[in-house]
Amino acid sequence: MFPCFPFFFKNAIFAQTNHRDNDRGKEKALFAEIGKYCTDISKLVFGGIILAGLMDWGIDRLALLLSGIAAVTLLAVAGICFSVLSDNKKR
Repeated sequence: MFPCFPFFFKNAIFAQTNHRDNDRGKEKALFAEIGKYCTDISKLVFGGIILAGLMDWGIDRLALLLSGIAAVTLLAVAGICFSVLSDNKKR
């Protein structure tokens, strides 16, 4: 299974904190915001790919689609992983 890179960096990011309840709340809130940010950037990149494909500026469409799909996938997976790490269950 594909390992998600935020899981590896979770301990590195918060290595200096002493993980009390308040710190865990801040950690979860930070991961939730990073997850939202990554998914928002993913959506913006997707829109940019569509707009760049519609414009006739002599851009190689295959390279545009491949690099765009890779960027969107990477950002979307990172956003989902950070959201899972935040463990915020909104009801």
